[in-house]
Amino acid sequence: MEHFVEFEDVCKYYQTGSVKIAAADHLNFYVDKGEFCIIVGPSGAGKTTLLNILGGMDSCDEGNVWLDGQNVSHFTARELTTYRRYDVGFVFQFYDLIPELTAKENILLPSKLAKKGKTDISDTVKKLGVENLLGRYPSELSGGQQQRVAIARALVNDPSVLLCDEPTGNLDVSTGNDVLSLLIDLNRNDNRTIVIVTHDNQLAEKCDRIIRISDGKITD
Repeated sequence: MEHFVEFEDVCKYYQTGSVKIAAADHLNFYVDKGEFCIIVGPSGAGKTTLLNILGGMDSCDEGNVWLDGQNVSHFTARELTTYRRYDVGFVFQFYDLIPELTAKENILLPSKLAKKGKTDISDTVKKLGVENLLGRYPSELSGGQQQRVAIARALVNDPSVLLCDEPTGNLDVSTGNDVLSLLIDLNRNDNRTIVIVTHDNQLAEKCDRIIRISDGKITD
Protein backbone atom coordinates (compact mmCIF):
# COMPACT_ATOMS: atom_id res chain seq x y z
CA MET A 1 0.00 0.00 0.00
CA GLU A 2 1.09 3.55 -0.68
CA HIS A 3 0.12 4.83 2.77
CA PHE A 4 1.11 3.48 6.17
CA VAL A 5 -2.49 3.40 7.45
CA GLU A 6 -5.41 3.24 5.05
CA PHE A 7 -9.15 2.70 5.36
CA GLU A 8 -10.84 1.65 2.13
CA ASP A 9 -14.64 2.01 2.10
CA VAL A 10 -14.90 0.69 5.67
CA CYS A 11 -18.36 0.06 7.16
CA LYS A 12 -19.42 -1.12 10.62
CA TYR A 13 -23.07 -1.69 11.51
CA TYR A 14 -24.91 -2.25 14.78
CA GLN A 15 -28.47 -3.55 15.08
CA THR A 16 -30.74 -1.92 17.66
CA GLY A 17 -34.12 -3.65 17.47
CA SER A 18 -35.29 -3.16 13.93
CA VAL A 19 -32.94 -0.22 13.35
CA LYS A 20 -29.56 -0.70 11.63
CA ILE A 21 -27.02 1.94 12.69
CA ALA A 22 -23.85 2.68 10.72
CA ALA A 23 -21.11 3.46 13.25
CA ALA A 24 -18.67 3.60 10.32
CA ASP A 25 -20.23 4.58 7.01
CA HIS A 26 -17.92 4.01 4.02
CA LEU A 27 -14.82 5.52 5.65
CA ASN A 28 -11.92 6.39 3.37
CA PHE A 29 -8.78 8.03 4.76
CA TYR A 30 -5.07 7.50 5.19
CA VAL A 31 -2.23 8.33 7.56
CA ASP A 32 1.39 8.33 6.42
CA LYS A 33 4.27 6.92 8.43
CA GLY A 34 5.51 9.34 11.08
CA GLU A 35 2.40 11.52 10.96
CA PHE A 36 0.64 12.95 13.99
CA CYS A 37 -3.04 12.57 13.10
CA ILE A 38 -6.05 13.70 15.09
CA ILE A 39 -9.56 12.45 14.37
CA VAL A 40 -12.09 14.97 15.65
CA GLY A 41 -15.82 14.56 16.14
CA PRO A 42 -18.63 14.88 18.70
CA SER A 43 -19.62 12.08 21.06
CA GLY A 44 -21.24 9.24 19.12
CA ALA A 45 -19.61 10.24 15.85
CA GLY A 46 -17.87 6.88 15.41
CA LYS A 47 -14.36 7.89 16.50
CA THR A 48 -13.83 5.06 18.99
CA THR A 49 -15.29 2.51 16.54
CA LEU A 50 -12.75 3.68 13.97
CA LEU A 51 -9.90 3.40 16.46
CA ASN A 52 -11.00 -0.06 17.64
CA ILE A 53 -11.14 -1.33 14.06
CA LEU A 54 -7.64 -0.01 13.35
CA GLY A 55 -6.42 -1.50 16.64
CA GLY A 56 -7.83 -4.94 15.87
CA MET A 57 -10.22 -4.83 18.84
CA ASP A 58 -13.25 -4.74 16.53
CA SER A 59 -13.87 -5.87 12.96
CA CYS A 60 -15.39 -4.06 10.00
CA ASP A 61 -18.40 -5.46 8.12
CA GLU A 62 -17.26 -4.11 4.77
CA GLY A 63 -14.08 -2.67 3.27
CA ASN A 64 -10.39 -3.07 4.02
CA VAL A 65 -8.06 -1.75 6.73
CA TRP A 66 -4.33 -1.62 6.06
CA LEU A 67 -1.38 -1.03 8.38
CA ASP A 68 2.14 -1.10 7.00
CA GLY A 69 1.14 -3.34 4.09
CA GLN A 70 -0.94 -5.73 6.22
CA ASN A 71 -4.64 -6.16 5.51
CA VAL A 72 -5.85 -6.18 9.10
CA SER A 73 -9.47 -6.79 8.07
CA HIS A 74 -8.51 -10.25 6.74
CA PHE A 75 -6.64 -11.42 9.85
CA THR A 76 -7.61 -14.58 11.72
CA ALA A 77 -8.27 -14.41 15.46
CA ARG A 78 -4.73 -15.65 16.15
CA GLU A 79 -3.23 -13.09 13.78
CA LEU A 80 -5.25 -10.31 15.44
CA THR A 81 -3.89 -11.30 18.85
CA THR A 82 -0.33 -11.05 17.55
CA TYR A 83 -1.17 -7.77 15.81
CA ARG A 84 -2.55 -6.21 19.02
CA ARG A 85 0.48 -7.29 21.02
CA TYR A 86 3.21 -6.12 18.67
CA ASP A 87 1.93 -3.69 16.02
CA VAL A 88 -0.29 -1.29 17.97
CA GLY A 89 -0.03 0.48 21.32
CA PHE A 90 -3.16 1.76 23.09
CA VAL A 91 -3.58 4.79 25.35
CA PHE A 92 -6.99 5.27 26.95
CA GLN A 93 -8.81 8.19 28.58
CA PHE A 94 -8.98 6.54 32.03
CA TYR A 95 -5.44 5.07 31.91
CA ASP A 96 -6.62 1.47 32.61
CA LEU A 97 -3.69 0.69 34.87
CA ILE A 98 -4.00 -2.41 37.06
CA PRO A 99 -4.28 -1.11 40.64
CA GLU A 100 -2.54 -4.10 42.24
CA LEU A 101 0.59 -3.63 40.11
CA THR A 102 3.32 -1.02 40.51
CA ALA A 103 4.05 1.44 37.73
CA LYS A 104 6.97 -0.70 36.57
CA GLU A 105 4.86 -3.87 36.59
CA ASN A 106 2.13 -2.11 34.61
CA ILE A 107 4.65 -0.89 32.03
CA LEU A 108 6.19 -4.35 31.61
CA LEU A 109 2.86 -6.21 31.43
CA PRO A 110 2.50 -6.15 27.60
CA SER A 111 6.06 -7.41 27.26
CA LYS A 112 5.32 -10.26 29.67
CA LEU A 113 2.11 -11.18 27.83
CA ALA A 114 3.95 -11.12 24.52
CA LYS A 115 6.75 -13.22 26.01
CA LYS A 116 9.32 -10.78 24.69
CA GLY A 117 11.19 -10.85 27.98
CA LYS A 118 12.01 -7.12 27.93
CA THR A 119 13.23 -5.89 31.29
CA ASP A 120 15.27 -2.79 30.36
CA ILE A 121 12.80 0.06 30.17
CA SER A 122 15.24 2.75 31.29
CA ASP A 123 15.17 4.75 28.04
CA THR A 124 11.38 4.70 27.83
CA VAL A 125 10.71 5.73 31.42
CA LYS A 126 13.33 8.47 31.29
CA LYS A 127 11.83 9.87 28.10
CA LEU A 128 8.41 9.93 29.74
CA GLY A 129 9.67 11.32 33.05
CA VAL A 130 8.44 8.44 35.22
CA GLU A 131 11.78 6.91 36.23
CA ASN A 132 11.21 7.96 39.86
CA LEU A 133 7.67 6.54 40.01
CA LEU A 134 8.31 2.90 39.15
CA GLY A 135 7.76 1.54 42.66
CA ARG A 136 4.47 3.36 43.21
CA TYR A 137 0.97 1.99 42.71
CA PRO A 138 -1.61 3.81 40.52
CA SER A 139 -3.47 5.10 43.59
CA GLU A 140 -0.27 6.91 44.61
CA LEU A 141 0.02 8.73 41.27
CA SER A 142 -1.65 11.86 39.91
CA GLY A 143 -3.75 11.68 36.75
CA GLY A 144 -0.93 13.05 34.63
CA GLN A 145 1.56 10.60 36.12
CA GLN A 146 -0.81 7.69 35.49
CA GLN A 147 -1.20 8.72 31.87
CA ARG A 148 2.56 8.92 31.42
CA VAL A 149 2.87 5.40 32.83
CA ALA A 150 0.09 4.28 30.48
CA ILE A 151 1.95 5.75 27.50
CA ALA A 152 5.14 3.98 28.59
CA ARG A 153 3.17 0.73 28.76
CA ALA A 154 1.82 1.33 25.24
CA LEU A 155 5.36 1.80 23.92
CA VAL A 156 7.09 -1.12 25.67
CA ASN A 157 6.73 -3.50 22.68
CA ASP A 158 7.78 -0.77 20.22
CA PRO A 159 4.52 -0.74 18.22
CA SER A 160 4.23 0.51 14.65
CA VAL A 161 1.47 2.96 15.59
CA LEU A 162 0.27 4.54 18.84
CA LEU A 163 -3.53 4.79 19.14
CA CYS A 164 -4.92 7.24 21.71
CA ASP A 165 -8.57 7.46 22.72
CA GLU A 166 -9.20 10.87 24.35
CA PRO A 167 -5.78 10.78 26.09
CA THR A 168 -6.29 14.19 27.73
CA GLY A 169 -10.03 13.84 28.38
CA ASN A 170 -9.66 12.98 32.07
CA LEU A 171 -7.02 15.61 32.84
CA ASP A 172 -7.11 19.30 33.72
CA VAL A 173 -6.06 21.73 30.98
CA SER A 174 -2.48 22.22 32.17
CA THR A 175 -1.79 18.49 32.68
CA GLY A 176 -3.53 17.68 29.40
CA ASN A 177 -1.25 20.10 27.57
CA ASP A 178 1.78 18.43 29.18
CA VAL A 179 0.64 14.99 28.00
CA LEU A 180 -0.07 16.33 24.52
CA SER A 181 3.40 17.91 24.36
CA LEU A 182 4.85 14.56 25.37
CA LEU A 183 3.02 12.81 22.52
CA ILE A 184 4.22 15.48 20.09
CA ASP A 185 7.81 14.92 21.25
CA LEU A 186 7.43 11.16 20.70
CA ASN A 187 6.19 11.85 17.21
CA ARG A 188 8.85 14.39 16.30
CA ASN A 189 11.88 12.77 17.95
CA ASP A 190 11.10 9.08 17.34
CA ASN A 191 9.18 9.43 14.05
CA ARG A 192 6.37 7.65 15.88
CA THR A 193 3.07 7.37 13.98
CA ILE A 194 0.32 8.56 16.33
CA VAL A 195 -3.46 8.60 15.83
CA ILE A 196 -5.60 10.37 18.42
CA VAL A 197 -9.40 10.49 18.55
CA THR A 198 -10.95 13.36 20.47
CA HIS A 199 -13.90 15.72 20.62
CA ASP A 200 -11.55 18.59 21.54
CA ASN A 201 -11.04 20.81 18.50
CA GLN A 202 -8.18 22.66 20.21
CA LEU A 203 -5.98 19.57 19.95
CA ALA A 204 -6.29 19.74 16.17
CA GLU A 205 -4.03 22.78 16.08
CA LYS A 206 -1.05 20.62 17.12
CA CYS A 207 -1.20 17.89 14.47
CA ASP A 208 -0.05 17.12 10.91
CA ARG A 209 -3.40 15.82 9.69
CA ILE A 210 -6.96 16.47 10.85
CA ILE A 211 -9.78 14.08 10.00
CA ARG A 212 -13.27 15.18 10.99
CA ILE A 213 -16.00 12.61 11.49
CA SER A 214 -19.72 12.89 12.18
CA ASP A 215 -22.44 10.22 12.19
CA GLY A 216 -19.94 7.62 11.06
CA LYS A 217 -18.84 9.61 8.01
CA ILE A 218 -15.70 11.57 7.16
CA THR A 219 -16.78 15.18 6.73
CA ASP A 220 -13.39 16.83 6.16
